[in-house]
Amino acid sequence: MGKVMALIGPYMPLVLTFVCLITAWRFGDWRNWKKYYPTILTVFLIMYFQIPISKMK
Repeated sequence: MGKVMALIGPYMPLVLTFVCLITAWRFGDWRNWKKYYPTILTVFLIMYFQIPISKMK
């Protein structure tokens, strides 16, 4: 098991990224994306500027 994880481990973030993208593409509500646009912008700004959630009102 240790050798398998050593082989797969470095690629795990890449695999999880593709799984999340495929899941969002398949099950996302793409026709109503404008409804979720403010939330997308908020998450982007929090991630980009690394704002702690505790400092948000």
